[in-house]
Amino acid sequence: MGFIHYDIFIHQAKEHLIEVRARVPQPQENQKFSMPSWIPGSYLIREFSKEVIKVTAQQKGRAKKLIQLDKNTWASNSSTTGELTIHYWIYARDASVRTAWLDLDRGFFNGSSVFMNFEHLSELKHLVTIHQPAFNSKWKLATGLKTVKVSKNGFGQYEAQNYAELIDCPVEMGEFWSGEFTACGVNHRIVVSGAPMTFDGKKLLEDVQKICAYQINFWHGKSEPVIKNYLFILWSVGDGYGGLEHKNSTALIANRSDLPKVGESKASE
Repeated sequence: MGFIHYDIFIHQAKEHLIEVRARVPQPQENQKFSMPSWIPGSYLIREFSKEVIKVTAQQKGRAKKLIQLDKNTWASNSSTTGELTIHYWIYARDASVRTAWLDLDRGFFNGSSVFMNFEHLSELKHLVTIHQPAFNSKWKLATGLKTVKVSKNGFGQYEAQNYAELIDCPVEMGEFWSGEFTACGVNHRIVVSGAPMTFDGKKLLEDVQKICAYQINFWHGKSEPVIKNYLFILWSVGDGYGGLEHKNSTALIANRSDLPKVGESKASE
């Protein structure tokens, strides 16, 4: 049956809007689709559909009627022949690890805040193309999704084996700092947005490498770890904290003052 393909556009960062086009090559008759109410790793009702703006549908070049069945579910009067395109926007203005954020300085989103789930099609492969913003050519992208074809900055096409994997890999965008290390044969990457000039990235990598190596040995012993690549996404802010673990990544928020500083001989408490 092919795959579901999403195009993500972030050109309306000034308005905090993420534009999404979802294409379904072989839809169901009267295809239903919905926005999740919760996110993996944070088991409370979040109601992400409240940030959805202006949903439209098109098939064979014609607009299709949509009916909203409940607070987070829609149905189209689609047929089973011809690609169905669902077009909508997400208002991204939540400074947390759970949802989505977009402005001219930084972009971040969890899939559960952005990707509609198409009924009876969630086990198909899902492709995502995230387009480089024209307003800043220096922006980079980091995610735990599997790379298909991307630019040197990380924008381009990614894939997930199913919808569950798709929404369990958050995406970070912006002019972030990035560093890498290996622990017990597992490749790790840390990206930090909002780091101060005094930030000691080398020290952060050394400290986290020790923690990861200890944990991998503790949980796996002599067996081979099941994860081959792991991503830490950290947003450093003036005052805030948070963390949400995912399949092969973690989204974090911490105070800038808590990051290791260049020339600091001893870490603070």
